[in-house]
Amino acid sequence: MKVLIQNCKTHEYYAGEEGWVREKERAKVFPSSIAALSFIAEERLEDVQIKFIFGDPKFDMVISKSEGCP
Repeated sequence: MKVLIQNCKTHEYYAGEEGWVREKERAKVFPSSIAALSFIAEERLEDVQIKFIFGDPKFDMVISKSEGCP
């Protein structure tokens, strides 16, 4: 499982020093949902969601931080 942060408006993924990227393969993988939530809080990110990628899209899950996310 991969834990990623995605911007709800641009659909880009957080990639660390690279900033935001379109390809989820280039995204920063967080070690846990708690680590991703902590990062979101520390950086005061808005309109983001946490995506859990399991390899098969039918099992992927999303947790939205804001109401602006689908």
